[in-house]
Amino acid sequence: MAEPFFLAIEGTNNSGKTSAATELTRHLVNRGLPTALLQEPGSTQLGDAVKQMFLQRLQAENLTEVFLFEAARHQMVQTRVKPALAAGSNVITARYTTSTVAYQGYARGVDLELIERLNQLATGGVQPDLTVILDVPVSTARNRAQVGKNSFEIQNNDFYEKVRHGYLETARLNPDKHRIIDASRPAEDVLDDLIEVANSLLRR
Repeated sequence: MAEPFFLAIEGTNNSGKTSAATELTRHLVNRGLPTALLQEPGSTQLGDAVKQMFLQRLQAENLTEVFLFEAARHQMVQTRVKPALAAGSNVITARYTTSTVAYQGYARGVDLELIERLNQLATGGVQPDLTVILDVPVSTARNRAQVGKNSFEIQNNDFYEKVRHGYLETARLNPDKHRIIDASRPAEDVLDDLIEVANSLLRR
C-alpha cells in the first residue's frame, strides 16, 4: 500500500479550494483510499472557535491574527493531521501555512521570517508533501464572493492582489513544494488536475 500523503490546497477567498478539497477527498475515498478532509481554521473545537471569530468580523491586530491562526493550526496538527497520517490515511487540508504567509505576511505586512518561525513552531515541522495553489484573478474571485461574509471578505481589491502575489511568489521561491493550478476554469477541469496531483503523490 502506498505511503499516505499530506496535501494542502491553497488560494485566495473564493478560489474554490474547499469545494475542490471535498471533491478530491470523495474521489479518493471512492477508490478505497482512506483520506481525511480538514480545513483551516476549523477541524477542531478550538479551530472552529477561531473561525467563528472571523465570521463575526472580529477586528484584530495583525500579529494577533497570526497567533490565532497558528494556535488553531497547532491544535489541528496535533489532534488530526499526525494521528491520521500515523493511521495510514491521506490528509487533505483546505489552507495551511502558506495562507499565513500570503494573508498576514504579504498582505498584512507581518515579518515573513517571523511567520516562518511561527509556522515551524505551530506545525512541529509537519509539512505537506505538496501545496497546490488554486490561482484565479482577483476580479474573478470577487465576482464569486458572498460580500461581507467574514472579516476578510470586506477587504478591498488591493488587499487581495497582495494575497495573490504572496501565493505566486511563495510558489516561485519554493517550486519543488508548490504547484499552481488555473482555477478560473470549470471545476471539473480543476478536479482532474488535482486527481493527477494525488496520483503522482501515491506513486512516490
